[in-house]
Amino acid sequence: MTSQVIYPEPIEAAIAQLESWWQSLDNRYLFGHYSLSPRSLALLLLQKDPGLWQTLQQDQEQCRHLEVLITVTQNQLRQPIGLAIANTRQSQSHAIERAVLHETREARSSLTDKIHKFNSQPDYRLPHPFIHPVLRSLQIRG
Repeated sequence: MTSQVIYPEPIEAAIAQLESWWQSLDNRYLFGHYSLSPRSLALLLLQKDPGLWQTLQQDQEQCRHLEVLITVTQNQLRQPIGLAIANTRQSQSHAIERAVLHETREARSSLTDKIHKFNSQPDYRLPHPFIHPVLRSLQIRG
């Protein structure tokens, strides 16, 4: 399982462009005070995060370039960018959940299989009185 969520191609392309743009800024917009990765900040910009947009309002030209990038990205998707991001994250979390539950089921079944194997092989069977108290009481009487 990959540690990074892979978004639809138009979003990934926009993220790559924004990450590249980030490197050219040289802290011009003071995004450095955010404790997020450039990828996370790019996703926030694509979703028009109000805090980041307020910071960018200083530079109308950069805002226009960003608006064009968002529009191009949006036009390549069948749903709004925010919804595409949320759906992708949800799909990834469901995949992780299924993998964990599958591994848990396998671990349980393997333990069950071991107990069955232990009890079904004549050399290793537990004594019947241990397994069936009713049989034990019958053996004592008889």
